[in-house]
Amino acid sequence: MRKNVVRLTAAAVGVLTLAFAANVSAATPYEQLLADSKAEMAKLGGKFRIGLDWTLSDAKPVFAALEKEFPHIKPEYKRETGVAPFQRYFISIQQNQFPPYEMFDVASEFEKQYWDAGFFVKPKYDYKAVNESLPKGWPKIHPAAMDPQGRYIATVAQMRGIAWNPTLVKDAEAPKSFADCADPKWKGKNIIDGRNKAQALMHDPSTATDTINNIKTMKANGVVVTNGQAQVLARVVSGEYAITCYINYHTTQRMIDKGEKLVKFTLGDVVPVELATRIGVPKWSTAPATVQLVAVWLATKGQPVIDKAAYRGFPWVEGGSLYQQAKGKHYAICSSDCFAEYEKYNKSFADALGIPYVK
Repeated sequence: MRKNVVRLTAAAVGVLTLAFAANVSAATPYEQLLADSKAEMAKLGGKFRIGLDWTLSDAKPVFAALEKEFPHIKPEYKRETGVAPFQRYFISIQQNQFPPYEMFDVASEFEKQYWDAGFFVKPKYDYKAVNESLPKGWPKIHPAAMDPQGRYIATVAQMRGIAWNPTLVKDAEAPKSFADCADPKWKGKNIIDGRNKAQALMHDPSTATDTINNIKTMKANGVVVTNGQAQVLARVVSGEYAITCYINYHTTQRMIDKGEKLVKFTLGDVVPVELATRIGVPKWSTAPATVQLVAVWLATKGQPVIDKAAYRGFPWVEGGSLYQQAKGKHYAICSSDCFAEYEKYNKSFADALGIPYVK
């Protein structure tokens, strides 16, 4: 009798083991990714260190919403902005001294160098497979936001347009296209950021030639070149200059929403969309699955809060702040193949404006 009991128990264990294995294999890619993330965070006490270039005011509501969605993740955020930090980090990583982040974004000027140096690795989970298995009700990842090689996901949209001072520019004369930026009537009244913001337009075959020609004509018309989007807008608001072109939507609209009456903004006839904050998996990260999970959430379920807090939601997401203004217009999208050519576009931009180019 006892032998029979033993045999039955062993058989029962075998059945349970097979059932468990079947359940594991039946888990979707998203479910497997989530499980891996929970295991990582359990080891790290939930602590997930993030270094991006977003301001704290932009990042705080986004990562608060992330923690609400995934209580096992406790985000700890620090802003990394400008160029200098990434120069220093590049040297320190070569010496096996790594940035203090699990998730880390790099300034666009350095992305290719970091990837070429092997500082980011190909993630475990295929983003296309995860995309097909997202929870019901989540929007899908836009194909252009996924690196064709599966290395990263772009999580926000940097959109550029035209801004002007309404006390200096009558409504009937307000620019409606980037071609309007080259109109001789703005001679001496136009100011532009010396850091290229037109890569998407320079990459798109339908707008590339016109964009370079526009910039050259703006130069001939005496456009003033300075550094920094905020500085450019301050000089437009003050009335020193009438218009600025290739200006960030998120910088300008934030000012307008805070009550600034001396600036207006339009996307123009074409919508340049730089798919930015491209999240890859750092080779030193001890939470690679969580990096992937957070990137997926930012590119999908997190879009409404990104749009509201950071003005960087994808313009094709229905209900977003730019959805109606962008609807029906051509998107000039700067994705992986575009950012691989940044060096070329940035030099062309500098050459067109007649300013020094620093590699």
